[in-house]
Amino acid sequence: MYYKIRTILYHGTVSEISHVDVGLGHGRKDFGKGFYMAISKKQAVGMMHKKYKEVVRRSRGKQEKDFYEKLYEVVLSKELLNTLSVKFFENADTEWLDFVLMCREQGGMPHDYDLVIGPTADDDTALCLKVYWDEREKKEGVVLWKAA
Repeated sequence: MYYKIRTILYHGTVSEISHVDVGLGHGRKDFGKGFYMAISKKQAVGMMHKKYKEVVRRSRGKQEKDFYEKLYEVVLSKELLNTLSVKFFENADTEWLDFVLMCREQGGMPHDYDLVIGPTADDDTALCLKVYWDEREKKEGVVLWKAA
C-alpha cells in the first residue's frame, strides 16, 4: 500500500517553520490536530495564497509587505515511511466520512496514526458532510459534532 504514498509533500504558509509541532495545529480538522501537507505543489501554493490573504485581512496596522508567503517541500524517505503507522484513504467514501466526522467531533488526535493520507473537505464537500451528519443523526438518534 505504501507504494502509493508520494515521498515529496508541500506545505504553504505565511509562517517561518523551523520544526514541525503538531501541537500547534487546530483541533477539529478533517484528520485531527496535525501538520497538514499536500501532494500537489499547486494545492499548497493555493493554500499559501489563501493564508496570506487571511493574515493581511486580520492584521492591525501592518501592511502587506510585512508578511511573506513560504512554500516548504518535505521529502519523506521510504525507510521513515516504513516505521510510521499510516492510514490511507484513496477516496472520500463512507469510511473516510466516518473518520472525518470522528476527528471533527472529538477534536485533538482521536486516532493513533502517525500519518493520514487522503482527500480533505473543501467547500463542496462541506455540504456532503452536513447531509451525512444529518442522516446519521436521524438513524442513530445521537447528536454528532455541531458548529458553534
